[in-house]
Amino acid sequence: MCLPHCATCVSATNCTSCWYNRHGITCQLICPPRCSSCVNASFCTACENGYVGHLCNICLSGYFQSNTSPFTCSQCPNLCSSCNSTSNCFSCVNGYQKKCHFEHFQLQKLCKRILCNKHRKFNFMYSVPI
Repeated sequence: MCLPHCATCVSATNCTSCWYNRHGITCQLICPPRCSSCVNASFCTACENGYVGHLCNICLSGYFQSNTSPFTCSQCPNLCSSCNSTSNCFSCVNGYQKKCHFEHFQLQKLCKRILCNKHRKFNFMYSVPI
C-alpha cells in the first residue's frame, strides 16, 4: 500500500511517482505555485493552463499578468492574441484586425474580421467585442 500522495510506489515508504502538484521520495513536498508537476522546488515539468517557464512564472502567449497578488496570468479577450488587460488588446488572432484606417475610421477596442474593398469601403464579416 502506498502513502497518500503517491501515485505508485515500490514500498509503503518509497514512491515512484506522485499525484498532482507533489514531489519527493514520499511525495510529501508540494510543487511551486502554478506547477502541476515538478522534479523539485525549483523545476516544474508541467504548468497550469496559462503559465510557462521552469517555475511557471511567465504568462503564456494569449495571457497577461494581472495586477493581483499573488502573481496571476489571465486569458486575453476572445480573438486577441496579445494584451495587457481585458480592455487593451495589442494584436488579434490571424484573420482579424484591430484597426483599419480607411476613411478615417478606426477600430480600437474590437477585433473584427474586416474586408476593405478596392473602393476603400468596409465590408464587416464578423465582429466580437473584446
